[in-house]
Formats: sequence, structure tokens, C-alpha cells
Amino acid sequence: MAEAWGLIQFTYKYKEAYHAHQPFYDYYIGNRITGFTNHWMTFSGEMMITLLVAAAAILFGTERRWKVWLVGAALLTAGALMESWTRSMWLGAFCGCLYLIWFRSPWALLSLPPMVALLLVANPFDLRERALSSFTPHGSMDSNLHRGRITRNWLEND
Repeated sequence: MAEAWGLIQFTYKYKEAYHAHQPFYDYYIGNRITGFTNHWMTFSGEMMITLLVAAAAILFGTERRWKVWLVGAALLTAGALMESWTRSMWLGAFCGCLYLIWFRSPWALLSLPPMVALLLVANPFDLRERALSSFTPHGSMDSNLHRGRITRNWLEND
């Protein structure tokens, strides 16, 4: 449910940036989806944990009748996690999935590089730009600069 609400929030924020005539990256970096929580990091953490639990149930569960529903829920959760633009949670979910896949079928790990490359080439909603901003800051309002400005404002008003 929170995943769906987060994706609805993302749609509204995308439209808001368009109507404000602002680049989406600059508009969204300080105003990301939060689901039913008060901060995008909390929301992203919830999505990461939910995704890993669903992945574990899909890979190691014995009840076949629930797997279709779990795959659907995992895809919705993965979409919400990607659209949260929280790179640390992306990394955590990626490492957690690597761990689960390794114990289920180590050879399946060979399929991950092409899938990651496909995601970066398709680049929905500037995900590639967000991922690369980990290594190269993005313009005048990168998330690291945004975090510093928020901290500075908080200290000045305290």
C-alpha cells in the first residue's frame, strides 16, 4: 500500500516539476517521495526491507500459490524504491539481493550485469543521472549540497 502511494506521489511531483518549468532532478532532489512516512530515508528503508523479505520468500519459500503475488508486490516495491532516489538504499537492496541469489543459485548472478546495464541504458526518470551523481556531483544543487544547506539552516535556526 505504501509503495503504491509513493508511486502516486512520484507522479504528482513529476507533474509539479513540469508545470513549474524546472528540471526534474533539481525539483525532486529536495522533495522526494515519502509514502506514509515523514522522510524519504525512512520510506526507502521500509521499501528495502520489504523488497528483501519478498525476495527471500520468492527464492526460498515452498508455497507456490503465493509466489505470483509476491513477485507482483516485489516489483511494485522495487519501483517505489527506485523512484525514491535514495542511493544508499539502492546499494543495500542490491547487496541483499546478491546475498540471497548467491545462496539460491550462484550462477544466476551472471544475469545481473546485463539487467543493471539495461536499467541504466533505459534510464527511466533520470535514474542513471542519479546513480552517477554518487561519483560526480550534479550541478549546483546536488543532494550532498542540499544536505549541507539543510544542516546549516537547522544550526542557524537552533
